[in-house]
Amino acid sequence: CESIQQITRDIMFGPKLVIGAVHGYAVGGGFEWLLNCDLVIAADDLVAFFPEMALGHFVTGGVTHLLPQLVGHQRAMELMVLGERHDANALQRLGIVNRVVPAAELLPRALDMARQVAQRSLFATSQLKRVITSQVNGQLAAALELERQAAMACFASADTAQRVGAFADRP
Repeated sequence: CESIQQITRDIMFGPKLVIGAVHGYAVGGGFEWLLNCDLVIAADDLVAFFPEMALGHFVTGGVTHLLPQLVGHQRAMELMVLGERHDANALQRLGIVNRVVPAAELLPRALDMARQVAQRSLFATSQLKRVITSQVNGQLAAALELERQAAMACFASADTAQRVGAFADRP
């Protein structure tokens, strides 16, 4: 669990902007890391959801702090508790991804965006990221620790073992 949380810290508190180019399925941790990126380009085949609650697990990656800020309390609860699948266009409407492109254009478009970012002042963009993330650093650090504790409690739960076993036994 701690190594998953460390990836969030690396993405969010590193000095460079992180552009997520996401396609296929972003499920659980993949969806969490998508939320950690500074900019996100999604292929039109993207499907993202949180299965954790149905399995008796717990979200990590700072999602309990980041997602309510991004989409509001009720929508964040809906995304985390119900675990419904959302396509790239729905995620864009929610403000979770910046752009949706055809899957075949994902990498070229992400590289174009990266070139645009690279033309900006490295110093200024690193300062921007530092200032923005410093405003959430303490709250995010607290959320990461609380998520770690909750995830470990869920992993130790008999309910989780039963739910994961039932899921694994499905045809």
